[in-house]
Amino acid sequence: RIQLYPSKNSSPSSLSTTSSYDPLDHSLYWYPVAFSHELPFGSRRPLGFHLLNEPLCLYRTNDGEVVCVLDICPHRSAPLSLGQMTKEGNLECIYHGWQFGANGQCVRIPSVSKKSNTASLIC
Repeated sequence: RIQLYPSKNSSPSSLSTTSSYDPLDHSLYWYPVAFSHELPFGSRRPLGFHLLNEPLCLYRTNDGEVVCVLDICPHRSAPLSLGQMTKEGNLECIYHGWQFGANGQCVRIPSVSKKSNTASLIC
């Protein structure tokens, strides 16, 4: 699994009434990081950048949804932004070809047979 950024649980609307809101938690805010034309629909190239010292990667799914993830493959820490989008709409790491869905879940490991359940593996 790769880390979606920001985490699905880090938005101010997801804080419970008993949680404290930290205005200095910069992960709670929106930041303009790219123009839409830099991430065209149908592009097979993800876009890597840094924000607040975090390596991040933007890409579009086949449906046009923009996804932001930490730019680190959990397998060997290769930058995911050096990879590509597959025809199925998954983000593929350049190093060993691991593929991740828009929810961050590992959906394919080339060295594992297709009969195996990739989702049950450690990824």
